[in-house]
Amino acid sequence: MSFFKKLFGQNESQQLPETDGKTYIKNEPGSYILNKDAQPKYNYTDLPEIQYGEITLCLNALKHNIAPAFNFSAKPFHHPQNLDEYLVRWFQADFGNFLGIGPDQHAAFLAYSFGQYLVETYNMEWKIKSEEHGGTQTVVRMTKPAEIELYPIDSTLRAIKNKDMTLYVAIDEKLKKALKQFS
Repeated sequence: MSFFKKLFGQNESQQLPETDGKTYIKNEPGSYILNKDAQPKYNYTDLPEIQYGEITLCLNALKHNIAPAFNFSAKPFHHPQNLDEYLVRWFQADFGNFLGIGPDQHAAFLAYSFGQYLVETYNMEWKIKSEEHGGTQTVVRMTKPAEIELYPIDSTLRAIKNKDMTLYVAIDEKLKKALKQFS
């Protein structure tokens, strides 16, 4: 029986089947690398000044209003450990109004603060990613030593929906592990 398993069994490093027209290669459990040859074309542009202003406002609100109230332990104030703590405390308030702040503002504070942490820590850049047939997303991106892009807004909204309270530390650890391969 084991002979047939070896003969017909799938190897973990094999290419995964196409999904939504995209081909992925399995890297490690829960982590996939997009096969660039199968990827549609995207354009990347800088964020408009108004969006940089929103990021600055969110960082200032976190630094001057939320961080002192929480007495965060990690430095800088927008460290993933602190953002996960913030997410947990907000979750305990049922993701509603908390500290006199509405849910949309909390989500923005978390998403933009995490994105800016990635920009400052890993030398990533804020970009608008546009698809050929419309649709845009805000991403943080690096092109060297590897092409990596992360979606802080989408990740934050998904964490809130799925009640994932260790989102930011987990992403930071995966990014460190991925970049370690290039050093």
